[in-house]
Amino acid sequence: MEGTQTHALALGPDGTGSETTSRRAMEAAYGFLAFGRRFTGSPHVDFGLSAGARDCSVGWRLTPEAATAPDLSFGIRATRRESGT
Repeated sequence: MEGTQTHALALGPDGTGSETTSRRAMEAAYGFLAFGRRFTGSPHVDFGLSAGARDCSVGWRLTPEAATAPDLSFGIRATRRESGT
């Protein structure tokens, strides 16, 4: 399980900074060996929440298992976003 929090800073018309967005995100994933133990398949679920919106995602990604393999991955993701405005 992984959780992250990000902040964005914007300058207003008078040049002062104000925090405009704060976002919290969480992901849960499970990996299993695939294609002759050469790749890891990982279904995952994401949930994000900010002051004005929330989103939910489901997906699947495939990454090479060996440490010497090229840094390449493939994934599919579907996201639903809901706005509070």
